[in-house]
Amino acid sequence: MRNLTEENRAALDKKITELRQTELLRMTRGRIKPSPVLLPFFTSYQALLLNRDILLETQLKDYASALAEAARAKSDFADFAASGPGVETIKIFDARLIDAYSISGKINAAKTMWEVWMILAASKSALRTLPVELRLALNAGKWLERTTPSGIPGPFLDRYFALCRGIPGEPAPTDVFAADTRINGISAKYSQLILDLTIQGGATPK
Repeated sequence: MRNLTEENRAALDKKITELRQTELLRMTRGRIKPSPVLLPFFTSYQALLLNRDILLETQLKDYASALAEAARAKSDFADFAASGPGVETIKIFDARLIDAYSISGKINAAKTMWEVWMILAASKSALRTLPVELRLALNAGKWLERTTPSGIPGPFLDRYFALCRGIPGEPAPTDVFAADTRINGISAKYSQLILDLTIQGGATPK
């Protein structure tokens, strides 16, 4: 079984060691000298160099918290979560949570310390917003099933699962304002999906 925490740690240690030599040092007249770090990046770079363990521990805590919040959402919407579409929804979000936490591949591909910092920030944001997205998805699925007790029509189910999966390649928000905007946008799309199904001829949700 993969140990994602250790994979993240190994990738981060290796990348910081590499970038310490390539990005933070330069050769001048045969001598190795430190490269200046722009002030806006200084705090981030310092954290990566001195506090990597703390950063990874925080990420692990965010992952544990996300799993706990996801479990509560599944419990709150247990009836839908146990249905066919609900089971598929859970699988999608479980995979997205693992993907948000497993960042070793992204770190290995990073070219600068700033890219590494943004990868960690995106992971943190995703781990905090995905449980909220899961709750929105389960709630929407519940109302879709109530709107059409005989089964959610295929085209609407496809739209629903597309929303659950998110936009491929879309970067995770890296601040609370972008996260709020994202959540509000997703909520509006689920509401529109339920409205469209109701208009098409489903029963009025009760």
